[in-house]
Amino acid sequence: DMNLIGRNAEYDNSSTLLVEEIQFVSPYNVTTVNKELDRNDLGPDQIEVESLCSLVSSGTELKIFKGTFESASLDVNIKGMADESMEYPLAYGYSLVGRVVACGC
Repeated sequence: DMNLIGRNAEYDNSSTLLVEEIQFVSPYNVTTVNKELDRNDLGPDQIEVESLCSLVSSGTELKIFKGTFESASLDVNIKGMADESMEYPLAYGYSLVGRVVACGC
């Protein structure tokens, strides 16, 4: 799920994961939104990644940050992205360094 990328989390032994979602709110305006995720929802082909470092890509994400994304299109080849719209607020991210902390079963 692309919406799980680029967030920091508080890790403990509970089934609830507290995360900060990075959102592009308007040109040159980025914020975080606190969310709770259920670790039990991790599917058999999914992993949970602890984000250590993230960046804004020099292509689509930079256009979103600058507000020039009319010419940028979402990658409809990525599962779950075909119905995503390019309008603010937008949670978008895929470039990060992370550590796998759980695997679905």
